[in-house]
Amino acid sequence: MFKPFKLNAIHGIVGLGSLGLALLFSVLGGIALNERETLWNLQIAKQHELQRLTLHNSQHELEQQAQLLAETLAADAWLVDLVRQAHALTGGAPADTQHLNAIREQLYTRLAPRWRNLQGIRPFNLSIHLAPAAEVLLRVHEPQLFADSPSAQHPMLLHSLNEGAAKAGLTVDGDALSMHAIVPLTVDTPDGRMNVGALEVSLDVLNSLQQLDRELDAGVALLLKRQVTVSGSSDEVLRLPSTERDYWYLAGFSQVQVQHWQAQHRLPAPDAGNTFKLLDDQGHTYLLNQVQLTGYPADPASTSSPILALTWRDITALYNLHQRDKRWLVIKWLLAWLAAEMLLLLLLQATRHSSQLVMRRYHTELQAKHQQSEESRQLLALITQTQAAYINADNQRESFETLLGRILDVSASEFGFIGEIRHDDAGAPYLRTFAISNIAWDAQSCAFFAAHAPQGLEFRNLDSLFGQVIRSGHALISNDPANHPNRAGLPPGHPPLLAFAGLPIHANGELRGMLGLANREGGYDDAFVAQLQPLLTTLGQLLEALRRDHQRMQTQQHMQRQQAALRALNEIAALPKLSSHEQLRQALQLGAQFYDMPIGIISQIDADNYQVRVQVSPPDTLQDGQCFALGNTYCSITLRSNDVLAIAAMGQSEHAAHPCYPLFALESYIGTSI
Repeated sequence: MFKPFKLNAIHGIVGLGSLGLALLFSVLGGIALNERETLWNLQIAKQHELQRLTLHNSQHELEQQAQLLAETLAADAWLVDLVRQAHALTGGAPADTQHLNAIREQLYTRLAPRWRNLQGIRPFNLSIHLAPAAEVLLRVHEPQLFADSPSAQHPMLLHSLNEGAAKAGLTVDGDALSMHAIVPLTVDTPDGRMNVGALEVSLDVLNSLQQLDRELDAGVALLLKRQVTVSGSSDEVLRLPSTERDYWYLAGFSQVQVQHWQAQHRLPAPDAGNTFKLLDDQGHTYLLNQVQLTGYPADPASTSSPILALTWRDITALYNLHQRDKRWLVIKWLLAWLAAEMLLLLLLQATRHSSQLVMRRYHTELQAKHQQSEESRQLLALITQTQAAYINADNQRESFETLLGRILDVSASEFGFIGEIRHDDAGAPYLRTFAISNIAWDAQSCAFFAAHAPQGLEFRNLDSLFGQVIRSGHALISNDPANHPNRAGLPPGHPPLLAFAGLPIHANGELRGMLGLANREGGYDDAFVAQLQPLLTTLGQLLEALRRDHQRMQTQQHMQRQQAALRALNEIAALPKLSSHEQLRQALQLGAQFYDMPIGIISQIDADNYQVRVQVSPPDTLQDGQCFALGNTYCSITLRSNDVLAIAAMGQSEHAAHPCYPLFALESYIGTSI
């Protein structure tokens, strides 16, 4: 009986200990949950305060914009003088309507262009009032409406005129909410400064809610206090709303869901002032802020604001994170309770995990060494293939395309190009491709690639990534090309450029070409450039050999053409049966063929008369003996230059306006005086 009693006591001690630990961790967990909830409430209150400050700052900025517009326009001395004249006409005697209309037209002519230009920045209404009754002299936005006195609806206007000071603020006019800025127009008189009128600028706030929505990244709505109008008849009874909530109505909003919340009476009570609440709607959690906006005090005795702003933002992710953190706190304390029992298991698991990490690291290092050896082998094979391609290939472009494919495989790149550096007539460098990946993305780009890729695509815009390589002669690596300072952008539809490596190809210390690679998984680094350096050296030698072969071939072709031309000239001169006229024609035909020109002419010039003596031309084009005005021929330019004149593209030369160009559309010309 003793042993069972001992076992039960031990079980009781363990149970009491477990219960004590459970109570301890429950208390600690409860304290942690309360601290988390307090932190959450502080975070939400801070967001509410930020929204309130942002709204007041937006209101202040709008007020400053209205004041700046009004003060800028009111600074026009000519405008003030016209208002002074209008004020003088309405000072006592019956107003001269014709003269007033003339002043009104001058004001409109003066202000309308400025008003229209400023509409593109922010739309606003512009009015000119006369003192002292604030009669409307001109509404620039509605020039057909004038001569009324809106001061009863706008106490700000009378205050500005009476006090002679600029006023600005939010005003509610029926269902409209506007930011008004009024600047009095004053002139100097023998008795001192006198108000002759006022300039009023009005910005519609309700039309700016969508813009404010984007600036705040939150929905925005405005609540206005409903104006109750009491009938003057004693037989009618005014039925007042049953609660204060009914005095307020939605004047405007940027997102429609606030209408449903108002219909469901889920909005904060207006008399709560600046407050906030959390709303759950269709699986989303919103932080709804209510902020009182300061309007212009029509009644100085009134302390309540007739304008409330509502902002709401979807904080579902933040709220879910808060709930998850609370759940995690509970789980964490439960895990802490089980930590003692789990300690040995965790130590064993940690030891096993550490051993696995060591084995995995060793295996990764072996794989990296194997991959490096394999890449070196592939690179050596690629260098050998590059040299063999130059020696054996009949079509160099096909060999370069095959070579580019192998380079893309070895470098694990998605697409790329191999090109040579050439220079235009002005000495500016540009890139011409030997091989380029076909990345056509639509029918138009596919047709362009098919038409131009075999001859080589030319890239002349050096304000780009590859242009930086050409200018500097150094490698350029960018694993974020879209944000690189030398980016040039991509045409619409072009495959995304995720990583780029521009590798210069040098030979004999000079830049001969460039290898461009793109979209390698994991990007490019300096080690990659160093690894490809032997290949770049081989490519440089290949491009240098191709350049020398091309120069040698051009020299041989030029010498062959010269020798053929000289033989033909000797043969023509040795033909005794040909007249001198026909000998000239044969020589002219030879010269036209040598320079690849369809037309050749030997002419005689007498004063302003140009006569064709000998010509070669397409049928039905020119005839021997045909005459033209010298000024209508390019020979007039040759005579003035007194030297050999050669023009490759007349339309792009300084002689593009010569009369011969539109008359005969001759684009190329070579001429000399005899």
